[in-house]
Amino acid sequence: MAQTYRHLEIILVDDGSPDNCGAICDNYAQEDGRVLVIHKKNGGLSSARNAGLEIAKGELIVFIDSDDWIDANYIEKLYDDISESGADVAVPAFCISFENGDCAVDSRVKEVTTYSKKEALEVFLFNGYLTPCVASKMWKKSLWQKIRCPEGKLFEDQYTT
Repeated sequence: MAQTYRHLEIILVDDGSPDNCGAICDNYAQEDGRVLVIHKKNGGLSSARNAGLEIAKGELIVFIDSDDWIDANYIEKLYDDISESGADVAVPAFCISFENGDCAVDSRVKEVTTYSKKEALEVFLFNGYLTPCVASKMWKKSLWQKIRCPEGKLFEDQYTT
C-alpha cells in the first residue's frame, strides 16, 4: 500500500481464508479507495489469481503473493522500466529469505530486466534463468487475454510462464 507509484488498482483476493484475512482486506478497502476486495470460496492460488485477472482494469499486472515482501519503490521501478522499453514483461532481481535471516540472491538478474514476448521465451528456454513464476514480474495485461492460471495443479506457474 505504501508504494511510491500511487496510480494503482490494488486487488486483494480473500480465497476463503479461515482466519481474519477477509476483514483485514475490507479494512484496507475502507481506508484506501484504490483497493478492491474479492471474497470467494477457497479455490487455491490459481483460482485467486484468475479472479483478480477477471476484474483488473489496468494495462499492467503484477501478482504479489501472501508470502512476498516488496520495496516501497517496487512498482514504480518496474513501471518505469517497462514504460521506457516498451517491453511485454519486466523481471526484477529478487532474493529468497530464510527463517534464519539468510537471503539467497539470484545472481543472474542484477536489476530489472525487460523482455518482449519473444525475448522472454528465448531467455527461459535457452538460458534457463527466468524463474517460472508469475509472481513478482510486471506483465502487460494483453499477455493474459487468453491465458488463465490452471486450477488444481501443483507448480501452476510453470504452465503459464
